[in-house]
Amino acid sequence: MPVLRKTILLFVLAVLFCESAQARFCFIRSFPVAFGNYMPATPVSVDSTGRIRVICIGRPRGSQGNFYTLSIDSGFSGDVSSRRMQSGSNRLAYNLYKDPARTRIWGDGNGGATPLVQPINRFFQVRNVPVYGRLFANQDPVPGRYSDTVFVTIEF
Repeated sequence: MPVLRKTILLFVLAVLFCESAQARFCFIRSFPVAFGNYMPATPVSVDSTGRIRVICIGRPRGSQGNFYTLSIDSGFSGDVSSRRMQSGSNRLAYNLYKDPARTRIWGDGNGGATPLVQPINRFFQVRNVPVYGRLFANQDPVPGRYSDTVFVTIEF
C-alpha cells in the first residue's frame, strides 16, 4: 500500500506543476507606514518604512507577462506629489517612495510619480516590497490623530 500512496502524491504534484496549470494570479497584503508621534516644528524629517507582500502563483497566460506593476494612489490629497494626512480639517504633509533615499515618489503614473515594476520569475513567488515614507520637517500641526488611506493596485 505505501507504494500506491507515493504514486498518488507524485501524480497530484505533477498535476499542480504541469504546463496546463491555471493562469497566473497575484494578490497583495499591505503593512502600513507608521510615523509615530510627531513633535511640531521638528527640524528634521521623520522616516518610516512599511511593506507590501506580493504573492504570485502560476504561469503567464494570454496577455500576462513576466512582471507585475504596483501603483499607489494619491490618498486624501488627490495629488501623489503632495500627499497629506488628515485629522479633521487639519493636514500633515508626507510622501511615499520606491527607494530608501526617498527620491522617487511612488505613484500611479500621474503627476510624475511612477508605479513600481518587478519581475515574476518563478511559478510560486513571495516578495516583501518595502514602502519608504517620509513625514516632512518644520510642520506645525494641531494635536490629533493624523491618517491617510491610499489604495495599492497590482497589475500583472
